Amino acid sequence: MTLSSTPRDIIRQAKQRMVQKGYPLYLNRNLGRVPRSVVESILGSPMNGAVENE
Repeated sequence: MTLSSTPRDIIRQAKQRMVQKGYPLYLNRNLGRVPRSVVESILGSPMNGAVENE
């Protein structure tokens, strides 16, 4: 991840990883949600804060 990554870039990377893991659902361009664990692996650290619906 570069320092200039935007949330959109992070979601794009996460979707690519999920497709590589065998989840074709993430090929949907309208889908904007990805697993928190994948985002944390991209960022390299856990995210803090409250989580809705988890």
